[in-house]
Amino acid sequence: ERLREPADRGDIGAMRTILDRSVDEIERRGLARGLEQGREQGLEQHRTTLSRLAARRFGDGTAADLMEVLRGVNDPEHLTDMSELVLDCATGGELLAGARRIAGRK
Repeated sequence: ERLREPADRGDIGAMRTILDRSVDEIERRGLARGLEQGREQGLEQHRTTLSRLAARRFGDGTAADLMEVLRGVNDPEHLTDMSELVLDCATGGELLAGARRIAGRK
């Protein structure tokens, strides 16, 4: 049986170009996926901290109700605004009302 002829240089160059493009695309997708996972972890940490602060200031019931509101919030700026509410509000009810108002922003 005859041995296969080696590919000419043009074929090898084309294959290398395709491989390089594929590797670049895989790297881009992996980076984007990693960034999204990191962002989501950061948001979840912010939500958890907010809930803990609310529990400490207004009790576990308010914290649990706040966490329900926080689950729908994906804007870091909104979470920061809610953090300020924990400091500014006099009651848990006031905190929850403000958090719901902020969560309703788009």
